[in-house]
Amino acid sequence: MKNECDSMWSKEFAAIRKYSPSYYMSNYYLRRFLKNMRGNILDVGSGDCSKVKLLGKGKNYMGIDISEVAVDRALEQGYQVRQGDVTKLNFKSHEFDCVLAVDILEHVKDDNKMLQELYRVLKPGGSLFLTTVLHQNMWGPLDVDAGHYKRYEPEELMKMFKRTRWRSCQQIYVGFPFLNIYREFQYFIGRILSQKQARGNKNATRCGKYIPRGILMKLYQKTARFILPLFHFDRLFSWCPRGRGIIIIAKKAEKADA
Repeated sequence: MKNECDSMWSKEFAAIRKYSPSYYMSNYYLRRFLKNMRGNILDVGSGDCSKVKLLGKGKNYMGIDISEVAVDRALEQGYQVRQGDVTKLNFKSHEFDCVLAVDILEHVKDDNKMLQELYRVLKPGGSLFLTTVLHQNMWGPLDVDAGHYKRYEPEELMKMFKRTRWRSCQQIYVGFPFLNIYREFQYFIGRILSQKQARGNKNATRCGKYIPRGILMKLYQKTARFILPLFHFDRLFSWCPRGRGIIIIAKKAEKADA
């Protein structure tokens, strides 16, 4: 997992995220969530700690990521960050007022253990902001390239949260209908371009299975940055579970065990 995460934080992949519609929409909701948050905030799977820019004043930030590449890059920018495993957090119980877990659950093999650890380090009454991907039947090239273990069903996620004693789980669905349409268009164009690129190249065994990052970067640069505002219309359908992703805002009980 560590090597896969290091590759995700290459300059090329970081540039892809910049134009990602999913990233764009999660940041919209995250900004609104953080507006009323105070105290100590833990960002698991913090990457380059770019979420610091959304925090505002009155918040103490700590990031943790398994990727040495991402941690080194964040430290160079002066952020508070550690390298570590989200299933074995090196923090005391009840240490944080808020935990952020943006696009990380699908990368973790022992996802139940991760949720237990996030619960443990939160103070009673603390809040969790978590995003992840939905619907295994939407599995596609980007899941392979990103190193996802799986995509979730909403009912499955709610059972996981119930097992780990979370309370007040608000669900916001992301990606229906425009992101779904855009992603299928992206796959279609990517397959055409990758197959064209593979002609005469006997070593291009992965072309046609998923979109090479170079092609994906060109697609994002030429399309996504011009149409990102369009995806705000998906907010009108945030109640619809047919989207590609979900945001869960959960609370730890006011009186809770570690």
